Amino acid sequence: MKIFKYRAMKADGTKIEGKFEGSSKEEVINMIASSGYYPLKIEEVVESKSIEFKFLDRITT
Repeated sequence: MKIFKYRAMKADGTKIEGKFEGSSKEEVINMIASSGYYPLKIEEVVESKSIEFKFLDRITT
């Protein structure tokens, strides 16, 4: 499952933001709409991979 960040609007015009877990962008749109909100923006959250070089800690001058 992927994580999507969304921005939506309630019927009274109040904007909300949050995260949903789903298999596709379309599924998240349907989940938000079925909750009574109007989806404004949906984007997939991509986790960045960090690389750590431990051997550099052992270098002395």
